[in-house]
Amino acid sequence: MNLKDLIFKNVLDAVNALYGDAVTLVLPKLDVTYPPNSDFGDYACNAPLIIGKELHKNPMQIATEIIAKLPKDNKIASVTAASPGFLNFKIAKGTTQAVVNQVIKDGSDYGTLTPEKPLKIQVEFVSANPTGPLHIGNFRGGPLGDSLASVLQKAGHQVEREYYHNDLGNQVKKLGESIVYRINEIQGKPTGEFPEGGYKGEYVTDLAKKVIENHTSPTPHTTPTTLTDPIELGKYAVDYFRDQALELCRTADIHFDNVTAESDAIDKGWTKKSLEQLQKGGYLKVADGATWFAPSDSFLEDRECVVIKSSGDYDYFSNDIGYHQNKFERGFDKVINVWGANHHGHIPRMKAAMEALGIDPNRLEVLLYQWVTLIRNGEKIGMSKRAGNFVLAKDVLAEIGSDALRFTFLTRDASTPLEFDVELVKKKARENPVYYAQYAHARMMSILGKSDAPVVETSKVELLTTQEELNILKHLNKFSELIAEIAVTYGVHQLTNYALTLADLFHKFYETSPVLAARNADITKDLSEARIALVKATQTVLKETLRLLGVSAPDHM
Repeated sequence: MNLKDLIFKNVLDAVNALYGDAVTLVLPKLDVTYPPNSDFGDYACNAPLIIGKELHKNPMQIATEIIAKLPKDNKIASVTAASPGFLNFKIAKGTTQAVVNQVIKDGSDYGTLTPEKPLKIQVEFVSANPTGPLHIGNFRGGPLGDSLASVLQKAGHQVEREYYHNDLGNQVKKLGESIVYRINEIQGKPTGEFPEGGYKGEYVTDLAKKVIENHTSPTPHTTPTTLTDPIELGKYAVDYFRDQALELCRTADIHFDNVTAESDAIDKGWTKKSLEQLQKGGYLKVADGATWFAPSDSFLEDRECVVIKSSGDYDYFSNDIGYHQNKFERGFDKVINVWGANHHGHIPRMKAAMEALGIDPNRLEVLLYQWVTLIRNGEKIGMSKRAGNFVLAKDVLAEIGSDALRFTFLTRDASTPLEFDVELVKKKARENPVYYAQYAHARMMSILGKSDAPVVETSKVELLTTQEELNILKHLNKFSELIAEIAVTYGVHQLTNYALTLADLFHKFYETSPVLAARNADITKDLSEARIALVKATQTVLKETLRLLGVSAPDHM
């Protein structure tokens, strides 16, 4: 049990013993956090404040009562009350120092959790609209979903990564029509008007050239077999862009356990099965010549709730229902979709459909991410796939590398728009976050490489008493707490914050604290042993943090 959970449990037990059912309703608001000022303590709890409001009593009196009821624990140095109603906890120095040996003992497994009930979780991510190459905006979901999956695995769950390929619909036809137009244009044939709602990007012209080359080369490819059929050309194109997207993901060290196509929902009968079940449950209604998912009359006001069009074709929504029901039939306890923010309106529809199918809608969770604005030489670059004005993710990846791309994408909360300064992340300087974190790791490895003996657990950790040392130790203690928190909140950006703080604390330690006794007469052998162990523990945790981010931890820079 980590320190945060220990404090929470002790406070909760004391509160239940003191006030019982009288405060049951406010207990979900009870929280243990880190004080903004470490002088107040290492942890803070809001129990007196929320209970005082509920019982109409002075929170400071509540704090005194809770402190008196807390069990004695040698891991806690002190507990004090603070206005307007908080409990501040200071951790015993020996407990703080002990983290060094724990990290050395556990190695990369440090921070790994063992939940009482491990879950089988699917994380579906990237799954970009396949009507063109991945651009820098819709690739944000790649590092986000992949790192989230890694954290959930670290938290003790069984996780599968999935890519969903939308290979059906009017968008496929429009893309095919756009390719036919460009083929005719290249070959000097009549083109007519450009297809309404078509795709004008240069990538469409490039693909049209590729198709023509396939047909005119001495050894022509068998697919596509046509230069004129927009349906076949559209299907060929979306599969082509899917393969490009998956290859790009592999280049960024993102791998999927499964790739599922929208057409599977029809070909394998998932959509039909789901709609038949909804029909039997009375959740489908016919209106305006179409069939709607309508668990209530208000759903008929949402045009996106059509499941069978007036033409008799399935809508994207109906296939998504069949696909998601199939996910849960595969045995997943929880399904997490990582979607662009423009899908926000789709969430209540999908949750309502799952509930109508007898699936707890809380088992379906959606993490939305905002778009990316690319900045080059101080200028913002606008993007639109249909107009063809966008920056390809593969181009940025080739320019700055996977480490910089992934780390930068994860420096902000997914719900926050991201400004991506290309020139900044190419700098080998402190203001470049990924360089700063990786340089700290390389510096640690340099120190360890100069050490005469292998690093082992040591009783000398009690000598780690300077403020710089204690700051690192406290941060190392928070690692498992961070894993537990991200596994619930999905705030993967906290990993980059953690890595940068750890790097900063280490750099400050390095500037003030000699490590190797053989190279500095001012440090004793015992203190050197303790500091070498501290460097090893810090390096281990930083490397594991970078691994969860999908970022390399170089030995040299």
